[in-house]
Amino acid sequence: MANKVRDLFLKNLIFKLLALLFAILLWWMVTSVSDPTQYKSFSVPVTMQNESALTAAGKYYTVLKNSDTVSVRVTAKRSVIDRLSSADFTATADLSRIENNSQVPVEIKINRYANQVSVGAKNYYVDVKVTNARTTQFTIEAKTTGNPADGYALGEVKSDPGVVTVTGPEDVVSSIAAVEANLDVSKANRKLSKSVALKYLDKSGEAVDTTNLTTSVQSVDVSAEVFATKTVPITVNQSESPANGLKLVSVTVSPQSIQIMGNATDLNKVTEITIPASAVNLSKITATSDISVDISSYLPSGIKPVDPNQSKVTVIVTLEGQVTRQFDIPTANLTIQKLPSGYQSKFESQTVTVSITGSESEINGLQAENITGSVDASGLTEGSHTVRVKLNLKEDLLTPETTTRLTVSSQ
Repeated sequence: MANKVRDLFLKNLIFKLLALLFAILLWWMVTSVSDPTQYKSFSVPVTMQNESALTAAGKYYTVLKNSDTVSVRVTAKRSVIDRLSSADFTATADLSRIENNSQVPVEIKINRYANQVSVGAKNYYVDVKVTNARTTQFTIEAKTTGNPADGYALGEVKSDPGVVTVTGPEDVVSSIAAVEANLDVSKANRKLSKSVALKYLDKSGEAVDTTNLTTSVQSVDVSAEVFATKTVPITVNQSESPANGLKLVSVTVSPQSIQIMGNATDLNKVTEITIPASAVNLSKITATSDISVDISSYLPSGIKPVDPNQSKVTVIVTLEGQVTRQFDIPTANLTIQKLPSGYQSKFESQTVTVSITGSESEINGLQAENITGSVDASGLTEGSHTVRVKLNLKEDLLTPETTTRLTVSSQ
């Protein structure tokens, strides 16, 4: 019996060993064909760690070229690799291990099938730019977009809070020229208030990338007053007269009317804006003048100009000085009145010289041949007489007593 057992194992031993080896080889071939080893790359985001290692030193970093995502090449059986995803890998970069102040080594960790998956020997890095950290406080510019409803205008626009503190890479923070908060007021007819996100702009008005910035607030409350409007004329009271020797030609205002805004009830009570005489003291003005007058104090409480630049208007006072000029008036222009019956008369000269005093514009407008007048011949008898000349002139034109010679004869 023992011999039979021995013969069973030892007889044709070489063939049996070859058969075993062939079987093992066949098994390996079968398993390799059905579940072969494969390679595959997975895109894995990198988590930055120990940022305090830089910030404690007053430094800040910026990831370059999207290098905070690495492509990890792994080897595993197909049955394993088909079940893997990017989520099965963790990639971390420890900033305390930064090299040459520009590269941070990345450590890859396999979360599943760690014993069945191998990662290539490639070294992975996150490329960074290290700069000094900077903190700056910016005033927030509260602005609006769109236009209120017809008949309405914007009042004060403000944000709460009015400032924002920004911390980040020095070059990025330094590029910020303005921080804006824009509120849409399209078709508004009452006060608006809304939380709006902040916009960071460079000096060219382009948006600044805020990815690496830390801000004290991300949004602010912007409020805008919206008032009813009305257009009213501007008038000037005149109680004084110009200094002696001057003539007031005109008092005008520029602009002649302005648009005001306020509560509708208060606005309806305003029909005009009156500038008092005390604001334009004519008695102290000696030449044509432009006088700037702030009309804000002449508006009721709660009413103000729609355009802040129109809170000051210009009062234009036009004056003229008096001049005296002599005119040789043809005596043919003088009418002889009340000559006694039976007599005839004749002027002894063809002209009469008259001095006329008045404003320059009025004097310049006079022509001797157009000036008329008369003389009074009542009670005159035959002979040569001196008669007083009365000219047909405006009351504000002055003349001294003027005479001429008149010869009266019987018919």
